[in-house]
Amino acid sequence: MTRAQGLSDDVIHRILEDDAGQVWMSSNKGVFRVSKRELDEVADGTRKSLIPVVYGTVDGMKSAECNGGASAGTFTREGTIWFPTIAGAIAIDPAHLRTNTLRPPVVIEAVLVDGIRNRR
Repeated sequence: MTRAQGLSDDVIHRILEDDAGQVWMSSNKGVFRVSKRELDEVADGTRKSLIPVVYGTVDGMKSAECNGGASAGTFTREGTIWFPTIAGAIAIDPAHLRTNTLRPPVVIEAVLVDGIRNRR
């Protein structure tokens, strides 16, 4: 699979599956996760693309760019996932993730029609 099917990057450093059926991947564009079910559905053609949850600097990572190699990520006995980045290692505890359910309000400041601003 590639970005054409919804991956966040075409180069994946490490792929790890947690106990909840989530597949975690590290790349140069951050860490992202997608359900194994979604991956299977894209692979068998019953779904067109993935919808990954992407983690990066806005989520507290000092750098979204992860490192590759033989030790590009691992689980601890407690279930925490560790990924190396160019700014140090990060730890993710899949069992205790908090999701931001607040969405900023959408405000339309102007409408342009043929380059002319409409202020109605």
